[in-house]
Amino acid sequence: MIQIALIFLKAVWRILKFFLAFIEKLGRFAVGLLVFPILLAGLFFGITGLFALYDQPSSGFSSAQVAKETVLLIELNGRIVEQADYPKGPFLSRQLLQERAQDIQVRDIVRLTDALVKDSRVDDIVLDLSGFEGGSLVSLRQVGQQLQRLKDAGKTVLVWGLYFGQAQYYLASHASKVYLHPKGVLALEGLGQRPFYFGAALTRLGIEPNLIRAGQYKDAGEPLVRASASKESLAASQRLLDDLWRVFSADIARSRAIEPQQLDGFINDLPRLSEGQAFNPAQYALEAGLVDGLLAPDEFEAQLEKTNRVDDELQEVIQVHWLDYLQLQPEPRFKEGVAIVVAQGAIFDGDESVDGVGGLATIALLREARRKKGVKALVIRVDSPGGSVVGSELIRREIEVTRQMGIPVVASMAGMAASGGYWIAAGADAIVADESTITGSIGVFALFPSASKVLDKLDINTDGYTT
Repeated sequence: MIQIALIFLKAVWRILKFFLAFIEKLGRFAVGLLVFPILLAGLFFGITGLFALYDQPSSGFSSAQVAKETVLLIELNGRIVEQADYPKGPFLSRQLLQERAQDIQVRDIVRLTDALVKDSRVDDIVLDLSGFEGGSLVSLRQVGQQLQRLKDAGKTVLVWGLYFGQAQYYLASHASKVYLHPKGVLALEGLGQRPFYFGAALTRLGIEPNLIRAGQYKDAGEPLVRASASKESLAASQRLLDDLWRVFSADIARSRAIEPQQLDGFINDLPRLSEGQAFNPAQYALEAGLVDGLLAPDEFEAQLEKTNRVDDELQEVIQVHWLDYLQLQPEPRFKEGVAIVVAQGAIFDGDESVDGVGGLATIALLREARRKKGVKALVIRVDSPGGSVVGSELIRREIEVTRQMGIPVVASMAGMAASGGYWIAAGADAIVADESTITGSIGVFALFPSASKVLDKLDINTDGYTT
């Protein structure tokens, strides 16, 4: 019945989109100027009502369907972030648009874990990383910690894949068992940083990128003025990447009960071994102790069927998607305690963009948080590479005002709190960070490109009068 309703509503949705496009064109005419708002409002309330009518628990999984021996599927599509760039839609709208949100919020994984550790109906959890696109090392570590919590609670976390990249394998290594396809690949290569340098090309084109900077290691503008990295930039990159890899490899080694040197050996020996015609990447990963078995999809499913309920009609293990399971959990309600404001992305002066931090917008969030009844303290979660000096100062000042009002403020650093991100954090009573957080402030820079030589080559001139 649900599938029939969805097919019908998808057809209605297509008609409404066509009609909406027609109305938009009509709105360009004088008569349309009167008709357009009325029809648009009617469509909006009609669609909203339709969604509300069908977006009930019966459209997803009811609690009765999460029965004993049900497998929970944690399908991680997209990147792990502190704050999603757009809200997750309800079940029906996700079905109509045929997509799920491409941002995975860390706090959603924490909520999921909080519920699962107390849920005796779910024993086996399958982690699907085929659509996972990574995240900062801090966010990976946070999710890895939640997977460890599930194992500590007696849950079995299983992962199977055709291919594991570095971020995918980091999470996979925290599972109870890791399975790879017999012809699959586990691709570990270490960390690297090789930006393009445009200095010589811009000079040849006649563009002069005038760089002004303060700070010996402030290399953000170097790619536009140099043909290669400076020794200071290389030294900073080496220190940073070596430290990050130390944490990354140590975490995997701990989860897999191996030595970090084994992971380095796996990577270093791969080019030499792969030259042989009989080389099998999956077998190599198995022999290195990085996976627990090599299974085809049907073999992995057969393992699940041994310990979980099978749908008699579909002849497959009954699974519940983690987003649908999460919808069954009660929304956390704030009574009193700590308010959290997230500052994620590059910093701008005014209102925030889709993936940035607006100075004025963040001020509004901080004020809203401290005015909320029951707020005893405030945490600003910073995940930013920096940006506008003005925007950073606006936020820092508002944090200072919040403290003056008697509300303690703690800056919690996520994957990055650099430059302006550190400036924001400096206004708090205390700063906490993960050992893999990229933080600090090493200077400022400004870039003023000049294209006068290009204009001369093209015989383009300016003329006029000024006072």
